Amino acid sequence: MKEQSNHWRKPLTNYKKKVLKDDHSAILKVSRGGVLTTPQRKRLLGFTKSTEGEDEKKLWFDIRNSARTAFLDLKLICDVASDNQLKDIFEPLSSEDLQKDKNGRPDAFGKYTRTDVNTFLNTLLFERDNQEWKYFLASRLIEVAISYIRWKPEYESQLYNRVFDDVLDVVRHNYKP
Repeated sequence: MKEQSNHWRKPLTNYKKKVLKDDHSAILKVSRGGVLTTPQRKRLLGFTKSTEGEDEKKLWFDIRNSARTAFLDLKLICDVASDNQLKDIFEPLSSEDLQKDKNGRPDAFGKYTRTDVNTFLNTLLFERDNQEWKYFLASRLIEVAISYIRWKPEYESQLYNRVFDDVLDVVRHNYKP
């Protein structure tokens, strides 16, 4: 395998690799759950190298399958769970609500913590790379969000409906499935 294959990984500077390791090393303490296994997390962060018979292709095949299944699992949870359970899973917590680690800092990976969906959406979408599939994903997110917001009584006026329709017209005009 090449040091940085554009097919499997983004090219990263040594500084970016260090930042990623610092930012994500705490998740290695989480032993259960999640989309990735601890060995996969270590491989992605560069803490371990591939072992005999294990290659980058298999790693990414497993990650793609896990990610796809994770979305199906989330849909299943949303179909079955009560609103209280969904709120407990998805409601963003402020840093004041998070458990504190031994140094008194908020522990983002502590027991019973949740994270804002923006944590991964910002990372996914806010790279200036002009990828068509990202525009399509963003437009679908806008459509779904506006469809939900329209149900809120304070947004039922004609003014809001015109604004929502205008935004949807722009998004649908440019990005059709």
